[in-house]
Amino acid sequence: PISVSVSPPNATVFLGGTQQFTATVANSSNTTVTWNVNGIAGGNSTVGTITPAGLYTAPQNLPAQTSATIEAISQADATKTGSVQLTVTSDVTVSVSPGTADVELGASQQFTATVAGSGNPNRTVNWSVAGAGCSGADCGTIDANGNFTAPQILPSPAPITITARSVADATKSSAATARITSNFTLAVMGPDTVDNG
Repeated sequence: PISVSVSPPNATVFLGGTQQFTATVANSSNTTVTWNVNGIAGGNSTVGTITPAGLYTAPQNLPAQTSATIEAISQADATKTGSVQLTVTSDVTVSVSPGTADVELGASQQFTATVAGSGNPNRTVNWSVAGAGCSGADCGTIDANGNFTAPQILPSPAPITITARSVADATKSSAATARITSNFTLAVMGPDTVDNG
């Protein structure tokens, strides 16, 4: 009878990385197979994709279920299959620069996040701001590109934490500090004396 085997028998693949699988079909002149990932023909961006040649590419974002089943189905007899297990793993790291910056009230400061990792993980991050002396927009705002705009009212205490969290692996993040400064002067002008009434 026809049988299908897949090698390697197990594999660990980093986010966005690749792994070549090989299917061997015995007792058939037709050795062609079709490939599934978790029962999905060809896979998808969530579980990873696999080419007709058996080249698997892991998703760029860490899935909730990190194990996946790679299945080869004989085209000569679709009831004959072979499968192996793989694990999608993350070694993502996040760094933010500058690590510390002095930012005047209402002024802007550009922060840059660098996402590194084996394979090809999603390089984007989600930015957030927080402070012990403020909440919400009173801590300032930051856009998707890391451009921070300081609040117009000085928080107390003044330091604001800028956090970049990996989209590829939400357990990985890095933080920087924006020290809000106030250098404006206040002057009151008026006459020296005021007449009665």
